[in-house]
Amino acid sequence: MNQYIHIFLVGVAILVGAIIINIIASAIGLSTWFKFAQDLQANGFAAITQQSIFSLLYLFIVYPAVLGALGYFSTKLLS
Repeated sequence: MNQYIHIFLVGVAILVGAIIINIIASAIGLSTWFKFAQDLQANGFAAITQQSIFSLLYLFIVYPAVLGALGYFSTKLLS
């Protein structure tokens, strides 16, 4: 497979995964990066203290780990 197509398909997998993960996060009441960025713009760094611990764990640990796993496994799947 062409290297550029491979990179593109991995990117698409990560993008689709991110959209699905954000929909689920919103449905269960967790902050998404879009909402968090809006809160930061409106309230400055005080927005961090206004988030639930679950939202912060999701944003800084779960979300990057899941997207990294999607990238890793989609790379392995396409190789």
